[in-house]
Amino acid sequence: MSFDKGKEKEIFLHVGLHKTGTTSIQDTLHVDHNNKLLESKGYLYPKCWPSNHSIPIYSSFCDDPTAYHIHIRNGYTADQIASLNERYLNELQAEIDERKLTSLILSGEDISLLSVNNLSVYKEYLSTIFTDNIKVMIYVRSPLEWTVSAIQQFVKTGRESYKNAAAHFEKIIENLFVNRIDKFVHVFGKESVNVYSFEEAVLDKFGLVGHFLSTIGMSDKEISNVHLVTANESISLIAGDIISYINEKMPLFREKNLLGEQRSDGDIRPLWRIKGPKFDIPYFDKQRILELSRNDRAWLKKNWGIDYTSVEVLQTSVLNYELSNEKVEEIKQAALELSPILRSLVLEYLSAKSKEALAEKDAIYEFVIIAELGISEVQAVMLCESIRQFGGRYSQSGIAVISPRPDRRPGKATLQRLEGLGARYIPLSFVSPCPEYEAGFKVLVWAEYEKMSTADILVGLDSDTVFLAEPDLSLGNDNAAARPVTVQGICSTGAEDPRDAYWQSLCSLCGVDYNRLPFVVSVVDRQTVKAGYNGGFVVVRRSCGIFQRTADYFLLSVAAGLHPLTNEVRQIQAGHDPASVADSDYVGSGEACLALAIWGTGLTVRALPPGHNFPLPQYRNLRPEVESGQFGELTHIQYRDLLTAVSAKAPDFLGYYGYPKAGIAWLKESGLSRFQQAAVYVRELEQRDIELASFRKELEKIYSSNGWKILSKYYKLRDAISRIISK
Repeated sequence: MSFDKGKEKEIFLHVGLHKTGTTSIQDTLHVDHNNKLLESKGYLYPKCWPSNHSIPIYSSFCDDPTAYHIHIRNGYTADQIASLNERYLNELQAEIDERKLTSLILSGEDISLLSVNNLSVYKEYLSTIFTDNIKVMIYVRSPLEWTVSAIQQFVKTGRESYKNAAAHFEKIIENLFVNRIDKFVHVFGKESVNVYSFEEAVLDKFGLVGHFLSTIGMSDKEISNVHLVTANESISLIAGDIISYINEKMPLFREKNLLGEQRSDGDIRPLWRIKGPKFDIPYFDKQRILELSRNDRAWLKKNWGIDYTSVEVLQTSVLNYELSNEKVEEIKQAALELSPILRSLVLEYLSAKSKEALAEKDAIYEFVIIAELGISEVQAVMLCESIRQFGGRYSQSGIAVISPRPDRRPGKATLQRLEGLGARYIPLSFVSPCPEYEAGFKVLVWAEYEKMSTADILVGLDSDTVFLAEPDLSLGNDNAAARPVTVQGICSTGAEDPRDAYWQSLCSLCGVDYNRLPFVVSVVDRQTVKAGYNGGFVVVRRSCGIFQRTADYFLLSVAAGLHPLTNEVRQIQAGHDPASVADSDYVGSGEACLALAIWGTGLTVRALPPGHNFPLPQYRNLRPEVESGQFGELTHIQYRDLLTAVSAKAPDFLGYYGYPKAGIAWLKESGLSRFQQAAVYVRELEQRDIELASFRKELEKIYSSNGWKILSKYYKLRDAISRIISK
């Protein structure tokens, strides 16, 4: 069929990128109804080839087609490939000559993998068989979503395990846009290259395919007659996990570009049908992707006006799924369609997961809290009560309440209340090399108790926190759990950050590879920083020795005089104290050493669910995210001094959205109703030099009526008690 002989010939060369809806475009253009419609409008989408033109084009013009994974899957020899390539090109030429249309559409995402030299040869070929009027079309996607989808594809098709696929794409993502786009500019000229945002294209009223068709010149009326084809290639998280296990145990590809003896192309397809939560990757892997792609995203924005520089990762719950009896049966049914060897691997996987689940279920958890004279002991009692009240499956776990300094032991009333709650009180004696940095005592206490405890999992908590609902303390395959820092603080955003010198020096001092530290995003100011975690809620496997290693690194850094803020001393709010200048030198060093203790030895961290260790003083800044559901239910809050007697803001904050009903009702009823009483008492305490014994007696009296409600700023109460002790 001939069409408008006077129209200048043109080629629309669609080159992906991968994972930008290319299959939907290709399948739509290739189906008979649509192909004939295109032909009637002067467009040729070759029917002699498969819908995806990647194989004939890449195979014919790459440097080594024998290394092409498609040919390896099919077991083709070099001679067979050469014959196949010749046939591909002859068929295309024949179809062009027969149909005599003015516009040729070619689409294959693997074209984007060709080198500059390959593309130059390919351009010359296209000029010879049709025209040199070539319009290159490239769709790009957020590198975060692109990588998740690409990893899924590698796992799903049997090419790699998750671990190997993630490592593969970490190398690619750093310069994805530069490497995949710039070579087309070099070969075809920038005026011939068109780059489109996948995210914007899918918003077209006819979707992604409609955007493509309108871009090549079709009208809305013409597009409305096209039968649009969509391709949903997603698999479930559990299917991905099983296939990854198989790929690791029995790779699809062997060395020297050979197919594994007991594997075949598509042999794991029955597992794709397993239902469950959508495939995804861990939070910290996503953060690493964003950091690695930072410069590449900036390049794309500068050169093509597509902005992915503000993309963020939302802190999500652990990637998990329940292996219920029904789910196990579903998996076994799918496995019946596999080869015997793969079926045995699925059963092996289920057995391993069952053992992990039993180990998790039987794991012994223990909470570790510090309590000292004054507000700290009051807070510790409050925290213990919240564990017993709202800890759910952890409510009867052991609680170790530790006093690290002899001159600051909790009072008798506190000890009696702790005993009534089933908490174990342990008086220890520590001498800190930097006593002005009070958080340093926590580092030492947690390390010491890690040696004393027999529990499987330790949960280190700051006393100024409280549970309002059952927490999720599971570690899955990780070795620790924590949330990212609230704000950047002493954390480094990278090599150009003045804070980075401290991190580099600390890594060097402790023998840790700096590059092992991943990036995370701070909760409030949304800064991408090196492995900064809040130290107020940390879950660890005791056998990993994380707390002990943290203390070792901390003591080593103090001995070396290494302070996070040596070169930019400032006042930092640490706990309840406005930090002194000396204290400021050390603030954050405990958390920095914790990060090194985990990542520096090859261990991994799970991001605590967003509603855990929620920074209550920052509620107003985070309120939009809370109300939109990004934080889920506020299961555990870190309140600092916000719930103290002298805080008039507390009732306001506790009236906001996001709290569990039972938990917030308990907190209000048990705490806020006595704020005024506590405030009066604290003011009297500050005005009078009462005897220590009188204070003890008064405290015991108030404890008898739920005295932990006496909440006050720690530094004020501490100073008052210190005056008594010093008399």
